[in-house]
Order: sequence, then C-alpha cells, then structure tokens
Amino acid sequence: MNSAHTDFPDRLSPMVVKELRQGLRMRLFGGVFLTLHILLILITLMGGASSNDRSISGLFDGLITVILCVVFPLRGFAALAQEMKAGTLDMLVLTRLSAWRIVLGKWSSTALLSLLVALSVLPYVVSRYVFGGIDLMDEVGTLFLKWLGGLVIAAAIVCVSTIRQQWLRGLIVGLPLLGLGFFGFIFAIFSSFGPGGSTTTFGGVSVSTFMTSSLWFITPLAAWAVFGLLGVATTRIAPPSSLFPVFKRLVHFIVVAVVAVFSWQMAVPLLYLVMADVMLEQNSDVPSVHAAFYRRGWPGRLAGWFFAPGWASGFFFALLLTSIAGVAAWQAGGLDSVAQVWLTACSMWLVACLMQLVAGRGTGDRLALFVITLLCVQVLTALVSSMMIAASVSGRAPWAGTLLPTLVISASSISSGGKTDILTTGLAISSLWPLLHFLQALLARRRLRAVFQEASEIQHQKSKT
Repeated sequence: MNSAHTDFPDRLSPMVVKELRQGLRMRLFGGVFLTLHILLILITLMGGASSNDRSISGLFDGLITVILCVVFPLRGFAALAQEMKAGTLDMLVLTRLSAWRIVLGKWSSTALLSLLVALSVLPYVVSRYVFGGIDLMDEVGTLFLKWLGGLVIAAAIVCVSTIRQQWLRGLIVGLPLLGLGFFGFIFAIFSSFGPGGSTTTFGGVSVSTFMTSSLWFITPLAAWAVFGLLGVATTRIAPPSSLFPVFKRLVHFIVVAVVAVFSWQMAVPLLYLVMADVMLEQNSDVPSVHAAFYRRGWPGRLAGWFFAPGWASGFFFALLLTSIAGVAAWQAGGLDSVAQVWLTACSMWLVACLMQLVAGRGTGDRLALFVITLLCVQVLTALVSSMMIAASVSGRAPWAGTLLPTLVISASSISSGGKTDILTTGLAISSLWPLLHFLQALLARRRLRAVFQEASEIQHQKSKT
C-alpha cells in the first residue's frame, strides 16, 4: 500500500507525529487500553439491567476518571526534562520548530491518546443508556468534561516537566494527587449512602447535569488554562529573544477583561493564575525584544512597561489587571468587593516579593523557587490561622490575621468587635507588599537601562535606513 495513505499527513507537526508514534508503540498505552476495556466489560456484566445503580455508576465513573485524569496526563511527567537533560531540546530549537510547537506537540500526543480512549468508552455509555435508562446526554457531557479536565491536568504536568529536579517534580505532582485521592475517597463514601440514581445534588440538580449545562462556560476557560500552562512551559524553554510572552499577555489581558465584565468573582482566580504566570518570567536583556516596542513610538514604549517579557513589567501588568477586576467589583458589590480583589492580588505580590528577595539578581529556576516559596507561605498561613482561631476562641481580637492578605477577610469576619479596624489594618499591611515589589521592579528596570538605550539606538538606526 502506498505510504501516502498509511502515514500521518504532512500538515501535522513533526513533534506531534513523533510523540504520537512513540505513545502508540508504548506498552503503557496498550496495557492501559486493554485493562480498561476488560474492566468495563466486567462492570457492564455485573450491572446488567441495573446499570444506573449507584455502585455500578461509581465504579464506571471512577475508572474512567482515573484513566483520563491521572494515568494519561502522567505521561508528560518528564516530557521536557528528558529533552533538556539529553541536550536534544537545543537541537530542536535550532530547527524550524518553535518552542511553542515543541511544547504543543508534547501535550497534543497525550490529548489525542486520551481522546482515543474516551471515544472507545462510548459504546459502554450507550449500553448503560439502553439497558439501564441513564440520561445519555448527561453521561456524554460528563465524559467530555473528564476528558477536558485530563487535558488541563496534562498541560499542568507538561509545564512542571520543565523543572530539572525530579524530586521537586514528584512533590508538585504527588501532593495534589494525594489530596484529590483522599477527598475523592471521602466523597465516594458519603455519596454511597442514600437512594440510587444521581449522586450529589446542588439545589436539586445533579452534579453531572449542573456541569454539562455549564459546558459553554467551562470549555473556553479550560482552553485558556491549557494555553496558559503550555505558555509557561514555552516561555521557560524559548530563547531569550522570543516575543511569545508578549502574545501570551495579550491573550491573558483579553480573557481577564472579558470575564470581569460578566463576573468579577470569576475574574479573581484568573487574576491569581495570571500573576503567578508573569512572576515566573526572567527579565529580558535582549535589546531586539525591547526594540520591537520602541518601533511604535511612545505608545510602544508605554506598552513595554506592561507587556515586555519579565517579572518587572509583570508587576505593572498585574496592577493593570487588578484595576480592571477592581472596577468591575466596585460596580457590582461596592468597596467590600474591591477589598477582596486587592487582597487577592496582594497575596501573590507577597509571594513575588519573597521570591525576589531570595533570588536577588540570580537567574535560577524561577518555577522551582515559586513552588518552594508558595509552600512556605502556605505553611505560614496555617500557623497564623491557628493563632487567629486561638485568639478568637479566647475572646481576643484575631489581629494575627492582619499579617497575611489571605487571612484579612476571615479575621474581620470572626472578630466579635472591631471588624472595621481589623479590615483597615489588614489592608494597610497587605498594601506594603505591592509597594515593596514596585520598588523591586523599578530597581530591575534600572539595571536594564543599558539594554533599553541599545534598543533605542537600534530602532533609531533602522528608522534612518
């Protein structure tokens, strides 16, 4: 047979073809695929005409969830780390493949293999509909959401795979998996009580029905999350002259602004994630990168303060997004809502300040430093929370909660008196972190003054020619 009819089309990225071929040939894929279908056949035979029974539905859903959201995403645990250690990543960058296409190819192979497994499960879903009387559209929608969730998790693991330290990658991936496994086990125990049929409900609506009815909103947010996570990985392996961070910030700006128009509550977690993203970028010392902004005159110079690659401009970009979310919160809920937005931003600026104090002028692994700093802040938050609760139980004002931005709202809510004083003090203390990070950003830009001057000269020479 002609190879043109048996091989992958040339339109596919070479990285996608390479990773997909390797994935299909691996024993892991074949073993998981066969094991899954054997177990599904056994579950279907066990259920018989009672396929809508709670225990049968739990086994079916749990098995599919583990395969799509845990097993296949873990394929990317060392996807980029192996390339970096073997030195093949530098060779790939020298080809026409951009850093984005390399990262996208690593993730796309997992996405396509997961899609193949998800499609192979559809006959079992139909059999449960025919013999068990389940809601077919809800089941298909739930299966799609599991596949979508697996794609987001796979993107996160590909992003983590850019960390060279295997122990740190294991810690980052292992802790959430242990937490999800524990809470999933508890959820399964509690949801096993009660009558059969749909498990947990919210206001009389089953979880599956609620989630599938929100597909129009969940799907684009999941796509943005995948883009953001893969964008972090791309930025970490891209050459210093890459302008991909500029495009990434434009996308983040549009998404956060649009979401803030509809719901400032939804914009707050997006703001949190975007701030984490810009904190991970190294300040660019390549003049050609900044010359791209100078080419557009004073509007370009102004845009460089917000969109140029690096954590220094990332502070001003985060401040811009915080202002947009704050305005939306003020129009919807008043000053109390604005305080929530501001405290959320301050909690990330706290992490950014501590990161920069530890890193100094170093150019180490900012993702690893971010994870370690965030874990330390979480431990500190737990300690301060215990102090705050102890003070509240003893009848004293929980002033300890004013020390950390994430605890200010809780401290003011559990206080028996002086809630306004606690909130005001907490806002004042929390505002010190963005002020400190502002000074750090100005110092970083001052150290790049020679780079800015060279970029201006490059643009001046180009304008003459």
